[in-house]
Amino acid sequence: MAFFGKWRKAPGTGELICSEGHVLQGYRNETNEVTDIGAHTVHKRQLRVGRRRKAAVDKGNPDIYYGPRARYLYYQCRQLILRYQIESVVTSWELPKEAKNICRTIWLLALDVLPQPPPPQPWLHAQTEDVSEKDGSAQEKCDLNEEHTSTAQNTDEPEGSSDDEADIEAQVNREIENLLREASETDSNPEIKKLDASEGQRAYNKKTRHTLYDSVAANVSILVLTCWWLRVPVMYSDFIGLINAYQLPYLSVIPLLPDNMQKHLSTALRQELTPPVYFITHAPTVAALHVITRRIARRLHLAHGVDIPELNAAPILWRAVRAFQGPPILYTMSKVLMERLRVPLTIHPALAPAPAPGLKKYAGDWAPIEVTMSAVIIICLKFVYGFRDTINVVSEEDDPAACFPPFGDYVTSLRQGKEEQHRSFDRLLSLDSDRTADALTEKEIDRDSQINTQALMSIYEQVHTEAPDSTPAYVQDNLVAPEGLRRLSSSSLSDETIDVLPGASLAIWSPEDPLGALPPDYALLVHTASTWSGVHISNVNHLVATLERRLQREKGQCVDDARELVPGDPESDEEHIDVNQPNASDEELEPSDANDGGLHRTYQMGSRKWRSRVHQRLARSKRADTSETDGASSSQLSRSTSEECVRPAQPPK
Repeated sequence: MAFFGKWRKAPGTGELICSEGHVLQGYRNETNEVTDIGAHTVHKRQLRVGRRRKAAVDKGNPDIYYGPRARYLYYQCRQLILRYQIESVVTSWELPKEAKNICRTIWLLALDVLPQPPPPQPWLHAQTEDVSEKDGSAQEKCDLNEEHTSTAQNTDEPEGSSDDEADIEAQVNREIENLLREASETDSNPEIKKLDASEGQRAYNKKTRHTLYDSVAANVSILVLTCWWLRVPVMYSDFIGLINAYQLPYLSVIPLLPDNMQKHLSTALRQELTPPVYFITHAPTVAALHVITRRIARRLHLAHGVDIPELNAAPILWRAVRAFQGPPILYTMSKVLMERLRVPLTIHPALAPAPAPGLKKYAGDWAPIEVTMSAVIIICLKFVYGFRDTINVVSEEDDPAACFPPFGDYVTSLRQGKEEQHRSFDRLLSLDSDRTADALTEKEIDRDSQINTQALMSIYEQVHTEAPDSTPAYVQDNLVAPEGLRRLSSSSLSDETIDVLPGASLAIWSPEDPLGALPPDYALLVHTASTWSGVHISNVNHLVATLERRLQREKGQCVDDARELVPGDPESDEEHIDVNQPNASDEELEPSDANDGGLHRTYQMGSRKWRSRVHQRLARSKRADTSETDGASSSQLSRSTSEECVRPAQPPK
């Protein structure tokens, strides 16, 4: 017999019947009296469920704000935190009291140029509830009166009202049909779907970008712009050092808020005010601060016409020279090379004049100015020392390179500076510190405990058994690398050294080379730039290569222009860059039309306003010593090379 589905037992006869009504033959249960209850007998019973009371709905903490009220509270907290921050900066660096007013003005303007401006100030919650209850009762009374009047009118004029209702219903039906037709067209058209997807991706990108510009790190950017406005020579690393030393409130700011503001903060707002990264709060990076700061400066320029002044570059450049353990002549050479490369000193390249007609900016203008200064100093040191095993730089008596110490002494002083910086207390407080607790002195331990007590939090130290080796594994001498990954050393190529003049050879190491291993001395130089400026080594290498290629293009154009000059022109011998002229008018800073084809270009590193007292004293003290070597330094900075090289302009004789 075929199976017709599930069987069921008939209640009256005891037969098994399928869903189709067929009776299973040979089976019949005629037992009506049950004597023994089997183990598999099914009993139908009635469950008595008790009365369930309605549970109280958990409405959460009524003191916590959400929505626009929470967003407004977030900006109130940031404004209060900014007051503490500018107070600590003024106290730490002895800034004038006008810095507070400038910081407040920049804060108000920065709020106005946000991608999503703050919501308007809401009413107090109690007043809102009272007003809403009064409005609700008044609205109910008005609705009742309108209903009474409408019923009276409907009884008086039934025919006219029916016609109006029919017209309204027909209009609603037509609108519904149009909406359905548009929906069907959008579903069938793939181009509209692509546009919707691109708009959604664009909205997502804007949303993620807004979180960076609207973070607590923007407070530090406002402090940076305040110092720039006051012509204070500061870097991003200075603010990061204050944050790591807990002198600038940033890592733990919730205890600074009053109790009547803390009770309204949700968990999300607390995380935004103290952003955790890997369960450890740390200071923002130099790259993040630079992105936020230049964005605010650009928006202030476009929206309100407020131009942030140039950086007070002279003290910063001198600090960079001292960080590289260089002599005073390195300051002059770096300054001349920055003018030659037309490095802008503004916070954003759009705020600086165009470097050339028809060109808005160069490729390397995106970097912070202190990073650009480090890259320029590296190029100058490469001109002087070469940093090649097969090259021996021999300086002449009238060459600026004669003022530099020998290469061995310079590398020794550079390594000593690296060790001192590695043992410094500021390095210990940085995020990338690898010093262990057993390597600290008693004074450092005492200072560390004081900072922990002041900040009410502990510093998490990562204990490393051995220091990480920055050399890749495939270029180490003690490991056998595959033949395809072995890099030929410079000594194996040629054992002979070549004597060259300073600036006669400039090797450009490509930052995109995956197997590129820098020479040890040059790697030490790049590491010094990375540590002083606060950016990664790869970014320094990339910027150095970009500036070297820019210098190569500039020299190539100068060679082509020099061939068209008149042989008897005395101004075509070299590029005249006035280094020690403190008072230069704005007309002299702009190139004239008559000198566009030649080498004469009075392009100065910034305007006359940026020259501080430190630079003027240095210029007066070194003017007598460097008057004879300035012309030689500008003409002999770059000469022909054997690899990627820079060839200076040779005037026709």
